[in-house]
Amino acid sequence: MLAQLKALSSGLEGVVVYLDRATHLGRAPSDPENGIRKPLDFSAHTHRPLPVEFYQAETLIAVDPLYQYVSRNHALLVPEREKYYLADLNSLNGTYVKGKKIKEKTPLEEGDVFSLGSAHNSLGVQLSVHYLPALPTNAALLVGYSGGSLRGVPTDMGEMKKFLESRRGFTGNVALLLEGFSTSENLFSSLEQYKRALTEESLLVFYFAGHGDPWNGLQLQGGYLSPQMLYAHLDNIRGNKVVIIDSCHAGTFLEKQFLPENTLVFAATHAEKVAYEGYHGTLANPASMGHFTRALLKVLEGHPQRIDLKRLRTEVGKNFRLARHGQEPEVKGRTIFLPSKINLPAQK
Repeated sequence: MLAQLKALSSGLEGVVVYLDRATHLGRAPSDPENGIRKPLDFSAHTHRPLPVEFYQAETLIAVDPLYQYVSRNHALLVPEREKYYLADLNSLNGTYVKGKKIKEKTPLEEGDVFSLGSAHNSLGVQLSVHYLPALPTNAALLVGYSGGSLRGVPTDMGEMKKFLESRRGFTGNVALLLEGFSTSENLFSSLEQYKRALTEESLLVFYFAGHGDPWNGLQLQGGYLSPQMLYAHLDNIRGNKVVIIDSCHAGTFLEKQFLPENTLVFAATHAEKVAYEGYHGTLANPASMGHFTRALLKVLEGHPQRIDLKRLRTEVGKNFRLARHGQEPEVKGRTIFLPSKINLPAQK
């Protein structure tokens, strides 16, 4: 069973955590020597008896030590009978559901607000629960970094987002990490959330627009993303994965020994080749885009039905801007279908 926890407390707005198993909620202690906050063995920090479910919990949501009204072993979320149940772990300041302090395991309904440490948002940590539909959900993570020299990355990202949200299962599930937000920490944190949220029937699209080199991989804010690093994280995510790389030397992400199962890679060019961007459209809309992204989206828009992405390589490669620069897209991996447009009848 999947659910979302949305943080409502001041300073935490927009933080979303996915649940798919028994989860422990507690305040993370700090390392007194260097101030690094990290989860420790929480059971060693209490003399109170803890329920069996506490030791069965596989995930931990560690609350910042600044929230001193939250205990280290504060509460437990347990999935039962298509709902999550909230149990207080004899915390010092209590656990509240819809403003009322709970004394026993309490079922959470869709949209319920609960608080750790106080019924007041200003003192405790307040969250709301939202149950995700059983139907397969798709998702996309779009990462773009111009490196101070590329002009088309923002347009590439915007057009790719607009296209994916027109396809079944992606609406509201397309995340962007652009420019200063395109750090490895943000990227891996996003992929970790997809690890919890997606099912075996899901499709995850990872798209990158920016600089790449044959030695380090894709340039991010403050670092690089290598094929080994990306695929190590994708390998732990359920369902099918599509990787689309619009960068120079994108073909380095086609190496077979790194490619996870259930993954298709669509690269803008060979490992030894550079990729290009430029202006397109009319004088009224002289936006710059990566030539590969522009060509790929143009071809995809011409296939409103469910489409086998592997079959598009030749069609995309025939685009005159790619051919003019000697840029040849490459595809490798499993055959994966992109779903049809939202307004079309579903195919069997």
